[in-house]
Amino acid sequence: MSLKNNEIERLLLKKKGENILLINGETPFIEGLPDVELNGVKLYHIFNNFANLTADQLVVKKNTEDLAQYGLDNPPVSVIGDIKERKSIILHIGNKTVDGSNYYVRLDDDKTVYLIQSSVGNYFMADIADLRDATLPNIDPRFIRHLYIEAKGNKPIEIAYKTGIDTKKAANGIGLYTLIQPYETPKEINYLKYDEIIKNITPIYSRKIC
Repeated sequence: MSLKNNEIERLLLKKKGENILLINGETPFIEGLPDVELNGVKLYHIFNNFANLTADQLVVKKNTEDLAQYGLDNPPVSVIGDIKERKSIILHIGNKTVDGSNYYVRLDDDKTVYLIQSSVGNYFMADIADLRDATLPNIDPRFIRHLYIEAKGNKPIEIAYKTGIDTKKAANGIGLYTLIQPYETPKEINYLKYDEIIKNITPIYSRKIC
């Protein structure tokens, strides 16, 4: 395909259990969520990748009836592009190759199977949470009273501010916070440990905001 980005009016990411309709324009948005802050860079790449989609390699030169081996008999994702003054383009995305470097794909009116790079195909696999602006707001740690951190591959961390503690202890920063998770029995932590955790949290980006 060879399109200009602004020729694409909208893209429908059709998935099992979720359809995401992306509306193109000066500020792209998701239909039904006009006021949600979105990741403009990711949206740009989705439209741009679709406009400039090229196949890295032809897997089957002629039509194939055995689409199941490529995950294309019932593809997990189909991308439907509405193009200005042109017929809609439908791209089906199937399985990844064994080494994970490519996806098997085909056009709706063609049973020929192609490969596209995973770095391109991954954009079309995005869900709504992936497309939200994941920049965390500026946080003043003095006003945080409950903190829950969850990261893939790690146990969650949960910290709660304690009320009604001894005034002298509070003045010294002792016993102000309770580390609830990942321990079975909650543990008190002092303000130095808490500050260390907070300093690593406030400037980062959230990978997924629900």
